[in-house]
Amino acid sequence: MKQELQDKIFEDFPELFQLRRPRKEGEMLMPTICYGIECGDGWYDLIYTLCNQINHYLKWSDNKCKIRVLQVKEKFGGLRFYTNGVPGEVRGMIRMAEAMSYKICEVCGNKGETSSTGGWFKTTCEEHR
Repeated sequence: MKQELQDKIFEDFPELFQLRRPRKEGEMLMPTICYGIECGDGWYDLIYTLCNQINHYLKWSDNKCKIRVLQVKEKFGGLRFYTNGVPGEVRGMIRMAEAMSYKICEVCGNKGETSSTGGWFKTTCEEHR
């Protein structure tokens, strides 16, 4: 994902991406710090919406857990959104976004489908296939 799109997500949802802060001496690097968001720009709206939903949940629920995003990437043609332990409601939000990613082109965000080429899975529209 383009750096400016990642930065927008990190800036708008700092409480979710606190692990992206500069590390202190001797501190281990988390995947989010090392690699950023590892998927195409087409899933930006999906990821942004998911973060917004999680943010609203945290604001309005009685559950005062601290949710931290550990890694966001593509795997086997679908979105993977890894966090620390989360309540069932948030787990459901993440599963829904991950399921939706199999119908959204990772490149442009249009309607897509998952296909395999040489053992590599990718979800793309007809134009980007």
